[in-house]
Amino acid sequence: MTKRNYRGKEGRGLEENNLQGQPIKGIFSYLRMGFASDYPTIMKLGYAMAIIFSVLLFFCGYQFFTADKNSELFWGVCFVVSVNAQVTVKLWIYMRTNHNIVMNELRLLKKVGDSKNSTHATD
Repeated sequence: MTKRNYRGKEGRGLEENNLQGQPIKGIFSYLRMGFASDYPTIMKLGYAMAIIFSVLLFFCGYQFFTADKNSELFWGVCFVVSVNAQVTVKLWIYMRTNHNIVMNELRLLKKVGDSKNSTHATD
């Protein structure tokens, strides 16, 4: 049996068990929900940027601690800038993930509300 999202399409999107209001278990399941939007390419770009800034962070930190006195300030500033860039990208990833989860929950509530209204209309 294939899992379908809330639109009935196979592939990305909310899985059936998450549509039933069950909590998302684990950090990986939570972050996977960030790809449930219509534009998962943007999330992939965000994760790629986070990886790039992580590598840059370690590289600048290593260069800072092994640099001579003349270039120590440069590598220190590069280290601080890379930390800020990485924090910004990670915050953006969590914000997009939360946005996707909230929007999917709102769609679910609307769907449940519409089904309750249609059953009351037939009574």
